[in-house]
Amino acid sequence: MSDFEDAIRRHAPTLLDEVRGIAGGSGIDYETMYAFQLPDEIWAIGRQAVAPHCTSLGVNPRNGQPTIIGQNMDIPLCYHGYPTLLRIKSTGGVESLVLTFPGMIG
Repeated sequence: MSDFEDAIRRHAPTLLDEVRGIAGGSGIDYETMYAFQLPDEIWAIGRQAVAPHCTSLGVNPRNGQPTIIGQNMDIPLCYHGYPTLLRIKSTGGVESLVLTFPGMIG
């Protein structure tokens, strides 16, 4: 089984603090909330031997139009019913649509 916690602690330790805060605020134990942050890893270490396949696409910028990139996410059943789409516009004019779930970072 993979353990990403050491790598997260080295490279982005404040993210683990966020997970602890979400766990504390929701009354869910840290280990469960940590596992919830790893949707792409759940299928790999769980019962499913073969993962669903996500699809991605990219379109180069042209005729004054920006680059477009996208990906769907074939998520484990425990996330169904809770997807949240964030529409983020940066000050530089870049717009992003980001898929997330309540209790998940990013």
